Amino acid sequence: MQHYLEESYLHIKAGESVAVMHWLGLAKTDAYRKGWETFAQMVEEKQLRLWLLDFSGGKVIDVKDQKWTTEEVLPKTIQNLGSEGLHKVAVILSSNIFNKIATRLIMGAISAHSGVDVAYFENSKAASEWLMAHDTKGAFV
Repeated sequence: MQHYLEESYLHIKAGESVAVMHWLGLAKTDAYRKGWETFAQMVEEKQLRLWLLDFSGGKVIDVKDQKWTTEEVLPKTIQNLGSEGLHKVAVILSSNIFNKIATRLIMGAISAHSGVDVAYFENSKAASEWLMAHDTKGAFV
């Protein structure tokens, strides 16, 4: 995997077909947005259609950042993936109740903008296995 961002609060990396975003702690607005912008740029450049979003270490996400994510960065990123679009999103939720609620709202926006399969998992092993299984668009990954 190629690493795109390694900060104390977030790691972003890309495999051949999978984009991975792993939140490790609290990110204030500038750091949070830098993370999503880095992820979006990587996904668009590499045309990665399978996403593993690990919020297990995530903390509270500010309401204005949730809105920015759902109304600005995600719709643009999904649109920039072109006609094939996003295929699958595997999500690992945080134990932090506030992060969990925010994450579910953000994932709802992904579904609304793309109609893509979003599934929730307890750990990265199960999430990765689901992503790498036969995908719903008819292509093996």
